[in-house]
Amino acid sequence: MNTPTPPTSGTFDLGVQKSVSCNAGTCLFVVTVTNLGPGIYSGPITVVDQTNPPWSTLQGAGANLSFPSFCFMSVDALVCPGPSVNLNPGNSFLFSFNVSFGSSGSSPSFQNCATLESPDADANNGNNSACVSVTP
Repeated sequence: MNTPTPPTSGTFDLGVQKSVSCNAGTCLFVVTVTNLGPGIYSGPITVVDQTNPPWSTLQGAGANLSFPSFCFMSVDALVCPGPSVNLNPGNSFLFSFNVSFGSSGSSPSFQNCATLESPDADANNGNNSACVSVTP
């Protein structure tokens, strides 16, 4: 049986950070994936962004998502299978998206989390998720 070779050079460690800034019912979310390890990562990056309540619930209540062309909505999450990238140690890949909540948008606040679907051989899966509290 042929085992695929992970796309690595040395040991890489992809970590996720998430930030949000809101103004007048519109929030900008930024997800940053950084190679924290000493090795090079070369391959695709997929991030799943899920709220509590789910994005589909927020959209049903009046939210409007605007996200990068490589992202799509699943049942309850925004899935971003990013392009193949090369991340040297310390380098980052980021994407951002906007949510406009309108007058009937969301409850006063909710938690939003982004999770990296970890590639094989990631040195530390413990930092592959990040959450922020959101008050539109």
